[in-house]
Amino acid sequence: MSPAKIGILLGGVVFAAAIGRWSAPTAEPPAPAPVAPPAAIEVPRAMPGAPAPPRAMPASVPAAVPAPPPAVVDEPAPPTAEQDGRAADAFALLDEAIRRAAWTGDDWRRLESLLGDMHPEHRQEIFRALATAVNAGELTLEPPG
Repeated sequence: MSPAKIGILLGGVVFAAAIGRWSAPTAEPPAPAPVAPPAAIEVPRAMPGAPAPPRAMPASVPAAVPAPPPAVVDEPAPPTAEQDGRAADAFALLDEAIRRAAWTGDDWRRLESLLGDMHPEHRQEIFRALATAVNAGELTLEPPG
C-alpha cells in the first residue's frame, strides 16, 4: 500500500473516531440517579439593611380587629349666586374660545381669575367642557405665557 493511501485510510479512521462513529454501541443509557427532596426548605437570610420579615401575631392579639368607623364626608354647600355668576362667566369664556377655535394664554389667565372662588362642581364642569371641546377638535390649546 502506498504511503498516500495509508494516510487517507488513517485520516478516515481518525475522522470517524472524532465524530463518534467508531465507538462501541451501548445497550441502554444509564438511568438518572434519583434526587431526594430537601428535608426542609431553607429561607435565604435577608441582606443587611433589608426590612425584617413579618412575624406571627401573638396569641394575645385578637384575630380580627374591628375597622374604624367610616369618615364623615361633608357635602359641599350649594353654590352661591356669586359662584353661579363666576361659572357663567367661565362658560361664556369657553364659548367665545370655541367660536375662535383657539384657547389662548389670555383665556388661561382669565379662567384662573374666575376659578378662585368657584364652586367645586362648577370647576369640574368647566374643565370637563374644556377637555371635551379640545378632544372634539373644536378648540386648539395655546400654551399659557
